[in-house]
Amino acid sequence: MKAQGKVELPVHAWWSEPKRVFDLCKPGDRMRVYELVLTEGDEDDVRLYIRFNVLCSSWQQLFLPRHVREAWETKFQQLSSIN
Repeated sequence: MKAQGKVELPVHAWWSEPKRVFDLCKPGDRMRVYELVLTEGDEDDVRLYIRFNVLCSSWQQLFLPRHVREAWETKFQQLSSIN
């Protein structure tokens, strides 16, 4: 089951700030969770926090390191065609 509502990210995905609880119903929080999970999370985190349809609709707005964006676009060709 995919995470929804308020979530607390694991330490390995977000350790820098005291705020580790995010509300996936809030667009800003959801974007930050996606950025953190795609960059720092593991496969289990991706399965739990990332919804592919939301990822596709948010793809161009996400702030991701180039290597992360390229890796995801290589794995999922539909992301590379999103403008």
